[in-house]
Amino acid sequence: MDRHWSPHPLFRHSRCTGKRKALCVGINYTGQQNSLHGCVNDAQDVYQFLNEHHRYPHSDILLLTDHNPDPRSQPTRENLLNAMRWLVEDAQADDALFIHYSGHGGRVRDMEGDESDGFDEVIFPLDFRTAGIITDDVTTS
Repeated sequence: MDRHWSPHPLFRHSRCTGKRKALCVGINYTGQQNSLHGCVNDAQDVYQFLNEHHRYPHSDILLLTDHNPDPRSQPTRENLLNAMRWLVEDAQADDALFIHYSGHGGRVRDMEGDESDGFDEVIFPLDFRTAGIITDDVTTS
């Protein structure tokens, strides 16, 4: 992260007095090489914490984990991008939007020339081997 980062002139911090929405993602990659063992628990704990201590309604928190048998609630590339769209749709000034991701991440060579360090940050969806990774350049529109 750039230590000398300054906000865009149109940027201002939210007062968090509006709608509260969150996306919590936990991927253990169970049965895959390089599986993890605490990511689903992390996401579930953050879900509970947001609801119990920060007034995020259950109905406005999406929880995607690879332990969920419902295919719509698994952290596939498509579901993650759809969840990110849901999170920001209709966002207004002073809303509180929160995202928690627990899973594999990394970086790849920047192909657009927009990164000062020459690398894009990435996350690895559950199905990254077939659907691909998600870079910080991917737009959800």
